[in-house]
Amino acid sequence: MYGVWALGEALQRLGAGRIVKAGLVCVGGRRLLLLRKRGRDLLILPGGTIESGETPAEALDRELKEELGVMPSGVGFWDVFTSRAAFEPGVELEIHAFEGTLDGSPSARAEIAEIVWFDVDSDDENDLSPIIREQILPELRDRLA
Repeated sequence: MYGVWALGEALQRLGAGRIVKAGLVCVGGRRLLLLRKRGRDLLILPGGTIESGETPAEALDRELKEELGVMPSGVGFWDVFTSRAAFEPGVELEIHAFEGTLDGSPSARAEIAEIVWFDVDSDDENDLSPIIREQILPELRDRLA
């Protein structure tokens, strides 16, 4: 039962210099769905922080509905990635990544400024958050090879 285990682990890490999030790896062709939040310069995965009482999958559903107005479908657990948080110095970021698609067309809502379909074969990685550039994108490229 990944959800129960992950929830306990996530709650233990909250407030300990670590942010725990759920993110969606949504690929269309060889393009990865990414978001840019208002006031931020880096692209991130769709998703967000796991709140108290939520499983990572529940957090993913809630965040996608709030930020993009759609729900995920065909979702399966992918991996857990850990890196420095791009926007909070001295804080570690842990992303519980799921792969799947979206039910419907996403539209930018809440704090989302831009929706981007990033070409996974592109060498222009300057706008990617460190965890995407250093861990998620290389693993995705390997899986798509």
